[in-house]
Amino acid sequence: MTGSTSAGTRLWTPDGFREDEWTHAESAEALAGNGRFILPLQAFLGLDEEIRKSAKERLGVLLQPGDELDKITGLLDQLSLVALAFPAFNDGRSFSKGELLRARHHFK
Repeated sequence: MTGSTSAGTRLWTPDGFREDEWTHAESAEALAGNGRFILPLQAFLGLDEEIRKSAKERLGVLLQPGDELDKITGLLDQLSLVALAFPAFNDGRSFSKGELLRARHHFK
């Protein structure tokens, strides 16, 4: 599967709604195409450092609640986006990761 963002997906931002320009991809093969892609953690970590750096503006990573934030903290300069999964309403681990990314690691 190359991507799974549905057409016309809109995101709420502090400036109002905007179109979602990111596509979820299962593997790094998606980077051969045009667009901005969110890769699962293992696919992101498997990329060569030079590829991560050259694709930074169109590269994001998806963290599941059980994924360790420490695996990407040294690589934040190679990312434009960190997507945090919230599969269960009562699971606050992703919220905590978001707070740590902002407060401790100054990721915006």
